[in-house]
Amino acid sequence: MPDAVEIQEKHVRLIRKDAERHRDTEACGILIGFFDKNTAKVKEVVPAENILNSPIEFEIAPEVLYEIWNIADKKNMDVVGVYHSHVGAPAVPSARDEKFMKDSGFVWLIISKSGMNAYAWGDGVRKVRIKIV
Repeated sequence: MPDAVEIQEKHVRLIRKDAERHRDTEACGILIGFFDKNTAKVKEVVPAENILNSPIEFEIAPEVLYEIWNIADKKNMDVVGVYHSHVGAPAVPSARDEKFMKDSGFVWLIISKSGMNAYAWGDGVRKVRIKIV
């Protein structure tokens, strides 16, 4: 499991803009890149539609996930994480987030009005350091 996520400032801005655009529902998307030792290095951010259109949960359509996974594979990269926003809640995993985070091997980047945090699963949820480059 990753101990850190490295992400470019332009990608952080894109995620923030996506969260602002979807201020009444959870915004979401996929983080593409590669794992280098214990760091998830994000090289691309792909916003996706929240098919639940909900302010308290998100889901990305399986066919969209499959398509993004194939795009990453063609670029010799991996899906290293997901991001989503919390509307009116802090940037910490909900019980539903934890359920889906378990055994994913991904970084979960959560953004809210209170800030942005990253998490991964390893004997439970643990916070992951964010390195903006």
